Amino acid sequence: YKTRAGFIENLNDQQAADALIEMDLDSQVEIIEQMDEQRASDLLEEMPPDEAADILVEMNAEKSEELLRLMEAEDAEEVRELMRLRDAGHVHTPWARPRPGFGAALTRPGSSGIIAEYKRASPSKGDINLGVTPAEACTGYARAGACALSILTESHYFKGNLSFLAEVAGLGLPLLRKDFIIHPLQVEATTATPASAILLI
Repeated sequence: YKTRAGFIENLNDQQAADALIEMDLDSQVEIIEQMDEQRASDLLEEMPPDEAADILVEMNAEKSEELLRLMEAEDAEEVRELMRLRDAGHVHTPWARPRPGFGAALTRPGSSGIIAEYKRASPSKGDINLGVTPAEACTGYARAGACALSILTESHYFKGNLSFLAEVAGLGLPLLRKDFIIHPLQVEATTATPASAILLI
């Protein structure tokens, strides 16, 4: 354990997350629990959501709650703004146009089964080709055969924006909103976008 933990400590976030993915759940939990909260939070954000969720569930409850609070704090500003709008009487008007079926796109005969992801930055890699717009990147994904798109809307770590969903809706592919969803108002706000699905961890 100490050898693996020391090895991971010397890797960047993406490399460390990749190394953790190759380990069994007990080892993942043990290593994450020994890290400081910010480092552990950054690694979990780089891992597939289902694996990150499994680790949080199996961790010491106090440590798990600390990590969740740290991750949620980054979206607190968005939630406060949504609350302000709600208190001012704002109502999110649901997206009126058809939404392509997410599950159907993945399972229809001949589907590539590929969900291509658009993100402008990550904790480990920093900025990612900011000169390319969401529409330009996703057009390339569609031409390459993607059957659905995952759009990072989280602003702090990934420099995303909820407006990106509308920017790429014209491609006709089902869209997944990927973000740290910590409040029902974020789900309500998503109904006003063309997203066909929303990621919950």
